[in-house]
This record gives sequence, C-alpha cells and structure tokens, in this order.
Amino acid sequence: VTGVQTCALPISMAQFSTARAELMQAVDTIERAATERSRLQAERFRSWGKALSALLLFIVGGTMWYSRQLTRRITQEITAREQAETQFQLVVEASPAGLLMVDETGRIVMANGRAEHIFGYSRQELLGQPIESLIPERYRTSHSAMLRAFFANPTTRPMGAGRELAGQRKNGLEFPIEVGLAPLVSDRKSTRLNSSHTDISRMP
Repeated sequence: VTGVQTCALPISMAQFSTARAELMQAVDTIERAATERSRLQAERFRSWGKALSALLLFIVGGTMWYSRQLTRRITQEITAREQAETQFQLVVEASPAGLLMVDETGRIVMANGRAEHIFGYSRQELLGQPIESLIPERYRTSHSAMLRAFFANPTTRPMGAGRELAGQRKNGLEFPIEVGLAPLVSDRKSTRLNSSHTDISRMP
C-alpha cells in the first residue's frame, strides 16, 4: 500500500509567539488603514456636503435677491405707468376740445367728457362705435376712404383744410365743426388716431 507520509515541522513556542505577534500587528495595521480611509472618506464627504450647502445657499440667496429686485422693478414700472395714465386722463378730461381716439378699424376706443357734451352721447355709447356715426350720412363713404388714407400716411394735420366740416349729434342735428388729427403709435407698434373736435357753432 502506497501512502503519503507527512512531516510536521517542529515550531517552538517562541516562534509561535513571534508569528502570532506579527499576525496581530498586520491585522492592527489593516484595521488602522481601514479606519483612516473611513475617516478620510468621511472628511471628504463632509467637505463635499459643506461645498454643496454653500452652493445651494448661494443659489437660493441669489434667486431670492433677484426675485426681490425684479418685484421692486415691476412695482416701480407699474406705479410709474399708473401715474402716467392718471396724468394722461387728467389732461384728456381737462381739454376744452372733444377728444376721441380711433383704432385702425375706425372704431372709437377713447372719449373725454367734452366729446360727450358735443355729440350728445354718453361715453359708454361712444366706445366701440364707428367714427362715421358722428358725421352726416352723406359724408360717411368719403370719410372712410380718408380714414384709410390717414392710417396709410399718419401725420399731424387739420382735417379738411379749407373746407367746411360738419358733425352730427345723437339727436340728428348737424353743426359746423373743426377737427385736428394726430397719430399715436403705441408700444405694440399699432397706430391710433387722436382727433380733437371743436363745435364752432357755440363759439362767440
């Protein structure tokens, strides 16, 4: 019978103790290395966390600052626009002439109190009505053509220079009138016709 013979190497207690100590030292070194690596990773994560927190704080703070600035600017613009509109309305209402604003379709979009008085319509009745409703019927066709010509070449000028003009009140009564024309271009690049009307039949 063929067998394998083993030979146990004799190890002294001193050698065993030395090997055991070396093994324990190696394990301790590995554990310290793992602990140090964990510490470094934790510090790195903390650093990343601080950097991310600072970035988020900067973004949030910047957004809030921009929002406050934008809100303040919008509020100032709205206030300035409201003040300008109020002043415009005061000027319009204080005018001794009847003022009408007409859009490109020929419909009235604004009227002052004097225009109500001259033509006998309330402001609500005037708004949305064609401007031709304020002139005698026999002139309406030619007036529509002249209105289109004005919007094609908008300039400030008296209407019907050298000719007698007539307006028509709500009750159908005709009266002599003077009309001044002026274009107004809005922020939207659309043109409006501003017309001033003076009832010369009531002039001294």
